[in-house]
Amino acid sequence: MLKFADIGGNLAITHFGIIQYEKAVTAPDKASEYFLPVNVINNFQYIEKVEKSPIQIGNINSQQIINEKDNYNEIRSWIQSVVEALKNEKEDSILETIQDDIEIIKMNINSEKPNKKYIVIALRTIEGVLIGLASNAIFQELLERLPSLIP
Repeated sequence: MLKFADIGGNLAITHFGIIQYEKAVTAPDKASEYFLPVNVINNFQYIEKVEKSPIQIGNINSQQIINEKDNYNEIRSWIQSVVEALKNEKEDSILETIQDDIEIIKMNINSEKPNKKYIVIALRTIEGVLIGLASNAIFQELLERLPSLIP
């Protein structure tokens, strides 16, 4: 059904191979001499609630629109929690260190077309700074919430 097409090892399908393939696809539920039958598996699962998933199940010609403003509100809330925790723990020098990143996040979230790349970079920078404070339970909790916020 196949033959070498050139010296480089490329293969080509022969006329006989085309005939065998056509026989197989005209009766996909039956095995042929050279091809196994095509098995169709219907898998049904009940999924109660899925949010912000890039996967669509059981749809044809459908579109998906995700409103990221909800995520941005969560990021705003997280940033506010970080600022409050740093103030409460008297970590003003750390707050100064991440202030530019906080402003980048706020500016992007409030803009008409937020740049996700800048938001992610700023969140990762803040994460790197907070890792040094992770021995404190407050900052450990904030770090645990971060992965769900990154767009």
